Amino acid sequence: MTEADLPRLHDWLEQPHVRAFWRNEPRTVEGLAEHYRDVLTGAEPTYAFIAALEELPIGYLQTYRIGDHPEYAARVEVEGAGVDMLIGDPAFAHRGLGAPLLVQFVDEVVPAITGEHTCWIGPTVDNVRAIRCYEKAGFEHVKTVLVPGDDQPEYLMRRTAGL
Repeated sequence: MTEADLPRLHDWLEQPHVRAFWRNEPRTVEGLAEHYRDVLTGAEPTYAFIAALEELPIGYLQTYRIGDHPEYAARVEVEGAGVDMLIGDPAFAHRGLGAPLLVQFVDEVVPAITGEHTCWIGPTVDNVRAIRCYEKAGFEHVKTVLVPGDDQPEYLMRRTAGL
């Protein structure tokens, strides 16, 4: 992801199917620029990507080593890589694209960038569609945790890359 992608990411985050679960993201392009500044410059060890289908941008993915975020790591008490994703373009949401995209990302990108093979994703407990998608991608529920600052507990799910 580059700074040029921020207006698109902002548009996606404002879509009702995304905003319902990505509630804490900034509401303006300027706010997103500030929020993602350290990610874009490499100062924060989170790696952000725009997903494309036949060169058409459809979603956002990010990965990070959980241990590089000590407050979060202390709360979730797991090791490995964290993964987050959204299909932002409403024309591509709820069409079965998320699971294969996530499998490819976890198997090909996450280990190459983070060196980790155990991957974690934490949808909110009320995000039933995402949970089903992640299960189709091979993630299994391990535990539910409430992370300070979040309004809903995370349904923490694990998958090992390459499986």
